Amino acid sequence: MPVLVLGGSVTALGAIRSLGPLGVPLFAACDARDVAARSRWVRLLGESLPDFTSVERLGEYLVALPFERMVLLPCSDAWAEVVSSLPPEVAARFPSYLSPLLILRRLTDKEQFAGLVREHDIPHPQTLFVHDPADLDRHALAPDAQYFLKARNSQQFVAKTGVKAYMVSSLGEARRRVKELAAAGLGVVLQEYVPGPPSNHFFVDGFMADGGRIHARFARQRLRMHPPHFGNSTYLRSVSLAEVSDIVATVDRLIQVSGLRGIFSVELKRDALTGVAKVLEVNARPWWYVHYATACGVNVCEMTYRAALGQPLPRFDGAYRVGQTCVYVRPDYRAWRDQHGNGISLVSCIASWFGAEHMIFRASDPMPFVHRCIEQATQWFARPAGRA
Repeated sequence: MPVLVLGGSVTALGAIRSLGPLGVPLFAACDARDVAARSRWVRLLGESLPDFTSVERLGEYLVALPFERMVLLPCSDAWAEVVSSLPPEVAARFPSYLSPLLILRRLTDKEQFAGLVREHDIPHPQTLFVHDPADLDRHALAPDAQYFLKARNSQQFVAKTGVKAYMVSSLGEARRRVKELAAAGLGVVLQEYVPGPPSNHFFVDGFMADGGRIHARFARQRLRMHPPHFGNSTYLRSVSLAEVSDIVATVDRLIQVSGLRGIFSVELKRDALTGVAKVLEVNARPWWYVHYATACGVNVCEMTYRAALGQPLPRFDGAYRVGQTCVYVRPDYRAWRDQHGNGISLVSCIASWFGAEHMIFRASDPMPFVHRCIEQATQWFARPAGRA
């Protein structure tokens, strides 16, 4: 049965590369200029759909397709919520394997998520709910802690501001930011900043099957990131579950109490002062590095495809490639540049890219990389001569 990948960019590309080599027919509704649209394994449908498409619009789009049935694979929080909201008659023809809408919102909404982890005593940075600037005066802040403002809904926040969060140095600055963000229609929370370098960030990705059974897990460690503090991973390595057993135990408990089913990816950061790994966020759909997990032996996209069709899940004995690195080259160079190497020479940085899995480049699927190179070169030459 074919799959319709909803979303674009590197997340959709990773999902496509996870399913395409298995012979699954793949279609996408992203823009034709998107990097995911250049993969050899996907065909575009006639009309692209933006990330924040309504349930009604998606339903109309699906029933007009010339397919008897298709599996839906949403690749963003917005798409996951829309797909989980489809009426039963549409969902029967276009199955997916997702958590119910209320659970998805409890995981993606930072205020609801903070309530969930607090209720179950799961390690989490102090998170304070801020609905207007006056709320800041009602909270007791730890004098020796740093705080930042982040969105209740990360995807909308990034779409409107271009950043994931704002570090604040004083209550006055926090009030100004809250006022600006409230005017833009963005709800925020004030959260404690967990101290420590990028390498203190760990991720446990996997798949929760029916019956409350975690079918697969994959652990990775962030080594570099960009931008600093609130950016994305640019260079990672896979680690064994035994190496981070306390983190795995925390994630297992979180997944169980949340009611999540299907794909998950949990980010934690080990506090440099206490050594406790605190949960930062959860994705309940494919994430940026989903194909990295596939390349290491944990194909959660295949698992969700089979689960959506009611088929047995592929066997998984818990083993995967440990010590395998992965790099997103252009942002990783920026990470090195902005941190002035952080004690690493440029030669050493570039050398680390050899032997790593790559986000865009793949010899068996070269056109996304070629397209990205042409796109970047065109943008560079289009700059004014002075700026270039």
